[in-house]
Amino acid sequence: MSFVTYESMKRSYTWLSVLLPLFTAVIFLVPDNFMTKPTVLGILLFMSVIMYLTYYVRNRKLLKD
Repeated sequence: MSFVTYESMKRSYTWLSVLLPLFTAVIFLVPDNFMTKPTVLGILLFMSVIMYLTYYVRNRKLLKD
């Protein structure tokens, strides 16, 4: 694995280590009713997918090495 790939992965996983406890706190603190919790969880899922896709697109060439 090249140094550039390592540095980009380290940066991404640092963000995930910061956001994961925050996402968990949001999940537990949001009131549980028919609209609020599914909406918030959907937004968090959408944000997670977008983060993963941007990481994959940015590092697609680097990960092939």
